[in-house]
Amino acid sequence: MTCGVVVSCYNNWDTIRRCLAALAAQTRRPDVVVLADDGSLPPSDPSIFHQPFGSLIHVWHPDAGNTKPAMLNRAVAQLETDVVLFVDGDCLAHRRFVEDHLALLRDNPGRYVQGSRAEILRAWTSGFDPDFPTVIRYAAAGKITSRIKAFRFPKLLRRWVWGGPYYPCGSNISLRRQDFIRVNGYDERFSGFGNEDNDFCYRLQGAGVMPVMAPGSCILYHLGHPLLARSETNSAQLAEKLKAGDMGSHPGFEGTCERTPAPEVRRYPGNPAQK
Repeated sequence: MTCGVVVSCYNNWDTIRRCLAALAAQTRRPDVVVLADDGSLPPSDPSIFHQPFGSLIHVWHPDAGNTKPAMLNRAVAQLETDVVLFVDGDCLAHRRFVEDHLALLRDNPGRYVQGSRAEILRAWTSGFDPDFPTVIRYAAAGKITSRIKAFRFPKLLRRWVWGGPYYPCGSNISLRRQDFIRVNGYDERFSGFGNEDNDFCYRLQGAGVMPVMAPGSCILYHLGHPLLARSETNSAQLAEKLKAGDMGSHPGFEGTCERTPAPEVRRYPGNPAQK
């Protein structure tokens, strides 16, 4: 299966560079990486766009507040891969992250993979790398919360690893591109922070695409930062959709580039053989 990774970003180029470096170090590198840029200013160092993937695509539209759902739809529109894997730009992936997602999708046809995140405490994010010695050191020093989620376990042991209750986590989710299109992607009526992931995952499940949880696998490390306030409008909108049972009609992936001005798209050929 071919794999495209969509990385959401907004004016966080230092962490984006670290996020891309972790993706470049994968045992199974992505075929394509798309930066879903919700209106950032240009990076000070344009070399960030030259990475050892098959290619890197930078999709940008003007800053109009938090319009992440629309940008994610626009990013997926640039992909032709079998699989879409979503990662937030403030997260660093374990070196077998992509490999694990693809393995679970192969083993579970017709489903999507829902991963979780280990949280790196804000005061210690600058020195963190997703390598095993650093993870051990951080866990022992109490610099990681949800420490069980910070470690990858052998396949035979994963059934005994506690993964926590199910909750939608859009920064660590993969699915077949055809299933993304089937539910018309993200609902672009959500703006501001929160609940667009819940809505997306509930619609997948309503279409019969059920989640596969990944305890001990698909490890992702979130670099802590001040929490954003959830949008009350988004919460009310999701509650109303659930109450009405209307999860199928929304402005989404279909026609996303026709409703608003087309985004700027820049493509950067990579060198997959580069180490």
